[in-house]
Amino acid sequence: MRINTRWLVIVGLAMTLIVGGLTATPAFAVAYPSATAMLQAYYSDINLRDYQTAYGMWAKPVQTYQNFVNGYTDTVQVDPYFGNFQQGTNSPVTGRIPTVLVGYHTDGTFVAFFGCLYVRYTGSATLNWVIDGANVRALGNLYPDYQTISGYTQINCFSDISTVKLPVMGRTFTNEQNMLTTYYRLVNARDYNTAYTYWLHPLPGPKPNGAPATDYRQTLVQFATGYKDTTFVSLYMGEFNQTGASAGHSYLDGLLPAVLVGQHTDGSVVTYYGCYVIGGQDGLPYGNLGIVSGAFKLLGNDVPNAQMIAQYLNIDCTTLNLQF
Repeated sequence: MRINTRWLVIVGLAMTLIVGGLTATPAFAVAYPSATAMLQAYYSDINLRDYQTAYGMWAKPVQTYQNFVNGYTDTVQVDPYFGNFQQGTNSPVTGRIPTVLVGYHTDGTFVAFFGCLYVRYTGSATLNWVIDGANVRALGNLYPDYQTISGYTQINCFSDISTVKLPVMGRTFTNEQNMLTTYYRLVNARDYNTAYTYWLHPLPGPKPNGAPATDYRQTLVQFATGYKDTTFVSLYMGEFNQTGASAGHSYLDGLLPAVLVGQHTDGSVVTYYGCYVIGGQDGLPYGNLGIVSGAFKLLGNDVPNAQMIAQYLNIDCTTLNLQF
């Protein structure tokens, strides 16, 4: 199994903080609702190439800023999965959070790590939670399945994690899942014009039942305005249920459960769960696959742990008021 060791540098995890090192300052004041929300924002900033803000979340950076940036030259995205906060001290409040990190490389390969991120509450109006250190180990060059992620995000961060040896199983992505991943990369890059083209639109001509086709899209302006105060949307997907076409709906492909964690510019978090209806239509930008519609419900106002994500990705999509 090939382990890409550059990711130990990229995520800034497998090193001890330098005592007395440079203390970075964030670009603007953010009060995160939890340590996990701060860590989610940290990886969102990395995915957005906002390295200065991410670098500022380290209490005492372990490497120079330029080395930090250079570590991401072939990185497309990092998907974080968190366990529950495990408290260390009361004053100041410190703790550790079991974590699984999955990195996408530009060549299409994956690399995964598990371990613990150390955090501290500062009480500062400038940045109320900071990263105090970390201890991680390689899982392999795969995308771990949710059973693997769930197991590794429940480890005891105050024990010797070098003795942790849980089963590791990988998962593969369908074309539909890859399409939705690309869609959200466009949304997060604020390329709303291109992202909008991933939605199916009614085709001209008579329909089998004689009724006019329904357009489930918002207008482009409404679509873009909906993200005006959103910094980043993290996408977590369940298993794709390929239903195929039905009478009068030849474009249908299947149903895809998803959990969406959205971060706002003020540091707040909102999480939704639900399903997308996926369909096919000539001329769409990703292999003629696209989004027909979606139905989502509010899950909460913080980052869900990995076990909760897995639970809500097991939803029966047919129980939602899906439109197609």
